Amino acid sequence: MRWITRLLPMRRGRPDRAPVSYHARRAAQERALARRARCAVARARHLALAELHSAHDRLESGVPNPVPPGPRTMEAALRGAMMPSTQRSRLPDIAPDLSG
Repeated sequence: MRWITRLLPMRRGRPDRAPVSYHARRAAQERALARRARCAVARARHLALAELHSAHDRLESGVPNPVPPGPRTMEAALRGAMMPSTQRSRLPDIAPDLSG
């Protein structure tokens, strides 16, 4: 019957079920937190650049701002990306009005 276990897919997680030390668990939590912060900064940068490009395109085309200004400037987008989503909705919309 031992050969059957080799055919079954391996269980997820630690195969040997060895205990994880406190320090290893804390290090993994720190890495996950740093990854989430990096992702939040990259997402804010991406949104700010998209906003900048769309504003530039609207200015070049001569359309008097048909779309209301989007999320926020880079600083506010970064500030919003790093805070909990419950507080994010309370941020002021400080994007400049390009209607002229």
